[in-house]
Amino acid sequence: MKYVVFAVEDPFYFFPAATLDDVPSTFADACRQTRQAAANARDFLRFNPQYREVYEPTFQRENATLTVAESKNHRAAIRRYYLDRPVEEIGESEFANALDRIASQGVEIASFGGVVQATETEPEYGTFCRQYAKLGGRFWSKIVDASDRKTWLKSLWVDRPSVFARETVDA
Repeated sequence: MKYVVFAVEDPFYFFPAATLDDVPSTFADACRQTRQAAANARDFLRFNPQYREVYEPTFQRENATLTVAESKNHRAAIRRYYLDRPVEEIGESEFANALDRIASQGVEIASFGGVVQATETEPEYGTFCRQYAKLGGRFWSKIVDASDRKTWLKSLWVDRPSVFARETVDA
């Protein structure tokens, strides 16, 4: 697979194309299948409204912006899909539950300089895992690339502190 037709909003919704010559027919197929899936979901939901949440992504795809890229650029889109998500502040109990769950899987919890950091062992996709940290007396969570330390919460705290929703305190 050298080329991929995929939805900009959801890079996991994709159609492979072997060569550049295959792209026009793949693109047409992607558009047709997207419209058909949305129509099928609408018909199904007329009789089964309780499944609306499950089929909501299908409606969003109907208006998806499809694009064509080389496979390596598709992988970059997936990376952006995960790493562009914001750092989330979480509660202490959610943090404690995450540490208990991670520790029960035999993973060592890193603790250094007042920072506690742990990464889930089950990836969201590929090497993208949820990481939890106690930084600055507050608790945080974010999807990180386990193979790239620059994306880890401790690194972001040091190198890009603006990504954390810090409250300013007037002196």
